Amino acid sequence: MTYMLRDLPDGQVEITISRPLADRFVAFLKHEEPELIEEEPAGFGTAQADAAEAETLNLGEIVTETPKPKRRRKAVTNLPAVIDQPTPTAFLPVLRPVLTELQLDEAFARLGGGEKLASVAISFGVPMAQLRGYWAAHCRQVQRHIAEAGKQPCSLCQTPFVPSISHPDSCARCNHG
Repeated sequence: MTYMLRDLPDGQVEITISRPLADRFVAFLKHEEPELIEEEPAGFGTAQADAAEAETLNLGEIVTETPKPKRRRKAVTNLPAVIDQPTPTAFLPVLRPVLTELQLDEAFARLGGGEKLASVAISFGVPMAQLRGYWAAHCRQVQRHIAEAGKQPCSLCQTPFVPSISHPDSCARCNHG
């Protein structure tokens, strides 16, 4: 059995009692019950008894662990050469082509006719994401314009509904049922 003192960062000292595993194993092999500490919550009385027991021992002979020295990193020799003066990188602004109202109307007519977004974008020389944004804004504007008229009676069931771009004459129930 060994005792070890450890200084804690908050200024307290912790006493650690170590019982070698070999002694426990020998006791197990001899079918003797090893000396076990009863598991109970530590209290002030237990702490006083442990401190009194520690005072009776000669703790001056106990060697405290010294911290291991930190290892230095080895210099890496296979790194690429370092240039003293790096060349400045200039980022050129990306100029997106702007479509005129006539070009947008033509593009929207082609998209409304069922043509693929990618092929229309290539023919006008704009990125597909940019044309997708134009198309989405156009669809929202048309939907808003259609919805401003208010509710209309469904052509099939006569239920009032707000018309949409895809189904301007019939309600959602009649379209999906």
